[in-house]
Amino acid sequence: VDIGGAKLSKNFLIDFIKKDIYGQASKYQGNVLIIRGTNDQLVFNDANVKLNDSYPHSIYEQIEGADHSFKNYDHRMIMFDKMYKFLEENTSINLCNLGVSNGFLHMTPKNIQPN
Repeated sequence: VDIGGAKLSKNFLIDFIKKDIYGQASKYQGNVLIIRGTNDQLVFNDANVKLNDSYPHSIYEQIEGADHSFKNYDHRMIMFDKMYKFLEENTSINLCNLGVSNGFLHMTPKNIQPN
């Protein structure tokens, strides 16, 4: 099955539909960041709002104009910035080495130098 350019097996979709993702989310006590582009045609806003409401400790942010895959470079950089801030605030790892190459974010702990 082709969903937004991604090929998924029918078995994956059937298995996914059976899952109670909102019930499972309600049991997770850690902090969660949910990011969605406002032009995402694969995952709808109401599903993310419901997911955000299910997690006890979550933040839901949307990036104006971004699609599901964050194909636009500027949208990706906004997403990476939000992720980086969230990880810095919610992990014990000091992510001081931050770099972007070929449009991908690279984060490494302070004491590890990227290749």
